[in-house]
Amino acid sequence: MEITLCLIVKNEEQKLSACLESFRGVFQKLIIVDTGSTDGTIEIAQQFGAEVFHFEWKNNFSDARNFALSKVKTAWTMMADADDTLESKVQLLNELKNIPDGSIGVFLPYLYSNVRNGRGTMAFLPRIWKTNLRLTYVLPVHEYLNIPREILQSFVRINVPVLHHKTDAEFSKSFVRNVQILEDAYAHGDHHPRILFYLGHDNFYAGHLQESLKWFQKFLRLKTKHPHEAYKVWMLIAKIHTKNGDLAVAIKAYQKAIKMCPDFPEPHIFLGDLALTKGKFEKAVEYYNDALRCKPPKTHIFLNTHLDYAYAERKLHEALRALEPKKT
Repeated sequence: MEITLCLIVKNEEQKLSACLESFRGVFQKLIIVDTGSTDGTIEIAQQFGAEVFHFEWKNNFSDARNFALSKVKTAWTMMADADDTLESKVQLLNELKNIPDGSIGVFLPYLYSNVRNGRGTMAFLPRIWKTNLRLTYVLPVHEYLNIPREILQSFVRINVPVLHHKTDAEFSKSFVRNVQILEDAYAHGDHHPRILFYLGHDNFYAGHLQESLKWFQKFLRLKTKHPHEAYKVWMLIAKIHTKNGDLAVAIKAYQKAIKMCPDFPEPHIFLGDLALTKGKFEKAVEYYNDALRCKPPKTHIFLNTHLDYAYAERKLHEALRALEPKKT
């Protein structure tokens, strides 16, 4: 299996070496598309044997990724970001040797570094695929690989995590940048449902809560929307109303999220947290138990990780202790 690893980069000298070292041995060819570095990024890439291409930045991540894909000549393509590291190259290489015949692509777990209070976020993302599929990325930001539904079943999962390293400050900066890109795309006529979704999502994380609500309302008025995205919208609407102190409205939004994806634990956990803070311990126990009974479907769409269950278990015991008779 001959693999070309592709990255798009700009001023990544602080992170690029760790990234490429973690993937070294998995890829045979390395393509780096630079969009305007002024530091030592290109020199580091060349030290790893990269073929470096320059690409004029056009406020569109898909354009840059697709340019990189156009340069691949090996049978297999792999995509990563400069702030990614592979947890175990040895394990991945062993797993790749044993993928079923007829497999045409691989989803890897993508773990974000914004873990808080014992909880985190994970997405299974397509990271390796056969080059002759001629797959391309879509959307100017929050880009995703456009895989036809009829071939999706020929992709396999390998549970070797890719770790995405970003500080809180870097996340905040990226959300502000993303909003600008998305607003520009929308103004130029791109009204794709995910443009609306991410305008709400990224405004939320940029701290623009009212603007976030405006875009979420536009998204919810769409006749056709992905249920997992609608679920996430209701979750964030609930968080906005919680921040604003509108707890009754927040609870209704969490309940809407449960209707969209009843097997996801996160809304049950947040309802438990609200009940716990209000001293409604029996209700909190009920919600945390509901969360622990959830069995999310195996899906390639984003999910909060198993860390949610550890959090729910811990909070359940906290609520149960609160219900114990006090010793005199």
